[in-house]
Amino acid sequence: MGLLALGVQYFTTQALMNEKTSIVGAVGNSAVVFSIAIEIALGHGFPSFLICLGMGMVVWGSYRVSKK
Repeated sequence: MGLLALGVQYFTTQALMNEKTSIVGAVGNSAVVFSIAIEIALGHGFPSFLICLGMGMVVWGSYRVSKK
């Protein structure tokens, strides 16, 4: 797990050096959606509506910022 985190950090740093920060942030925030999918797959259930709404707003906001 530590080596995976090291690889993610390395490639995130490379992306930040070569691309606009807003685009890298939007991709990073999409990890929230994948973490929820993993939680559901592990049997922890679906999050509440307010949690889904908040996550959707964060991802949507990041996407809107990256489009400017």
